[in-house]
Amino acid sequence: NGVAAVFDPLREVQPYLDRAKKDNAKIKYVFETHFHADFVSGHLDLKEKAGAEIVFGPGAKPSYEATT
Repeated sequence: NGVAAVFDPLREVQPYLDRAKKDNAKIKYVFETHFHADFVSGHLDLKEKAGAEIVFGPGAKPSYEATT
């Protein structure tokens, strides 16, 4: 239906943006399944570049606007 979601995105978000464009889709959600100590996530860049909403689990307390 033209809507896409990305789970635990890597730091480099351009491949997600390119794929969404190729598939004529809009990245609407970015789901973070947990806080990542092992790598830097691209969730904030996807929020900025695609207008995506960031969604965390119910126990998360991010320091920026996100849905929990």
